[in-house]
Amino acid sequence: MPAASAADYNPLDTGAEGSKDVIPLGVPDYQCPLNYVRPPEGFAAPQGLRETTECTVVGSKGEDPSRFIKAPLTQASGVGTLGVQGARHAAQWIKIPAASSVAVVPIHSFNYANLPAPSGEPSDVSTVLHFYPRVWFLSADRKRVGEMPPFRVRTLAFGAVPVQVTVHITQPVRADGTVRPIEVQQASVTSNSRGIGFPPNDESGRRINQIYRNAYGKGEVAVRLSHLTIDGKPVDVGASCRTTRSGSLNLAGKGYYNYKGGSSTQPEGTYAGASGGLLTGIVDIPPFSGCKGSSGDDVSRILTNAVSGESNPISIFQSPSSATCFPQDVPGACTSRLLPLDVPSSRPEKSSPPAGPVPVPAS
Repeated sequence: MPAASAADYNPLDTGAEGSKDVIPLGVPDYQCPLNYVRPPEGFAAPQGLRETTECTVVGSKGEDPSRFIKAPLTQASGVGTLGVQGARHAAQWIKIPAASSVAVVPIHSFNYANLPAPSGEPSDVSTVLHFYPRVWFLSADRKRVGEMPPFRVRTLAFGAVPVQVTVHITQPVRADGTVRPIEVQQASVTSNSRGIGFPPNDESGRRINQIYRNAYGKGEVAVRLSHLTIDGKPVDVGASCRTTRSGSLNLAGKGYYNYKGGSSTQPEGTYAGASGGLLTGIVDIPPFSGCKGSSGDDVSRILTNAVSGESNPISIFQSPSSATCFPQDVPGACTSRLLPLDVPSSRPEKSSPPAGPVPVPAS
């Protein structure tokens, strides 16, 4: 086999569907995340690392992976999202205004020492970080979790009829009253040598010593519509004009790598754990129903044609975290400022909302 070079290695490779490079969210394999940090082609992972990644705990679909991790977690919190969404049927992009969000980022650190290294290299001491960002929307007053501030959309129905409507996006609430967040996962590997399959030095002699793998995320959103006008005329759609079910949201963020002794600046268009960045993907918007007001006219079909559809492109920028704490170093440091992993619903329509406002991190 010819020697591999840095040019042969693409740390931003997304991995084809079914590749062992990525373990999708929502599957029972949460407890084995290291299995998707594989060495590039032509480099063999040391036996010690393979043995360490053997797992025995099996979780159920949708459970928080951090509950299977016994080591202390590091958390980071942040606010701020900005995005655009494409409406495939209308062939246009819709700007989503800047909105507050809460991100809790459990981080688990794996440390490996004295791993085999190539001849002439020091024994490898490597650190693997796994980030599990959880993102919840916040209302405009930052008191209601799981609810994005409403925004106005102008589009076309049937390719010709002007439509304006106010869009309300919410995250689904579980049976126990907690809001289901958008879940992202990403791994970062730092090494003092090439012992775990890092690419060789580049032509200038620089050594890649840190890699952020691609990030992958998923979630669900429900959409409600109000204040509709069709061809300039107001149309009453009532209070129950909404999607028939929650739509799926799938996101990905590009990873990147740093050189030993070089700049650690995050490149534009990439994503990195607690520091955020660009996430792109698709969102499926189900058909609408219940769009019938006092006039009795049901315009659900018109709105479905204008807004609904599969694989609508979406781009979201998550701002950097505004607060970080390390519970393993400072016990109790994260309890007063950060939201729990299961955030209670605070929507006014809930019959038994939790007492008092839901705490949020300071801006």
